[in-house]
Amino acid sequence: LKTMISCLRRKVATPTTINPLTSSMAVVCAGVTPLVPITNTCSSPHSSYPLSQSSSTTLLHNTPIVMSGFLAGFFEPKGTDRSPNSHTALRNEKDGSKDIGDEEWKKRLSAKQFQILRGKGTDPGHRNEYDQVWKEGVYHCAGCDTPLYTSVMKFDCGCGWPGFWDCLPKAVREEGDADGRRVEILCNACNGHLGHVFRGERFDNPINERHCVNSTSVLLKEGKLSK
Repeated sequence: LKTMISCLRRKVATPTTINPLTSSMAVVCAGVTPLVPITNTCSSPHSSYPLSQSSSTTLLHNTPIVMSGFLAGFFEPKGTDRSPNSHTALRNEKDGSKDIGDEEWKKRLSAKQFQILRGKGTDPGHRNEYDQVWKEGVYHCAGCDTPLYTSVMKFDCGCGWPGFWDCLPKAVREEGDADGRRVEILCNACNGHLGHVFRGERFDNPINERHCVNSTSVLLKEGKLSK
């Protein structure tokens, strides 16, 4: 720890660029054994979709390694890549009013739904129900039936899981993932795990977001959308 702190106090002058989606909660530090490798992909069990080389951010130099974990959290550039137009709820806007506890969820959900929604599991990529579904309607939380996304928000992102560029206001909450690098998204009403949100990938959408969502976490209710 002393070595890490000492390293962080060094003055550095030369900037370098690394992918913000894999290191937004990271501290670059010379001379420390790397804990997380720098990569140019969405380092996620949800996605291996390649990023644009120009989708990057400038961090402090001198080294090819990234340090993550509890120390990195102190140096996270809070909110630097989240659009002010984003409709996700933040941690301090947590609802949770429809969370009935694991014992009740086990009775209500299938084993697969419980694994994904409550155990934070992941559907197999490219082999899930809604990846290539383009029917009109509203995507509800498979746990508590809260509307989360509309079909208008869904786009073909190529990652192998359903991708949405926006959500219904405050229906989806974002929180730092347990891995210290990604941003988890949850149903704000019942705290069910949906997937992860990625930013800075330069998709052609208004708020620069990709919600990478498990098909098991949602249920499409088909129907005409009101204009």
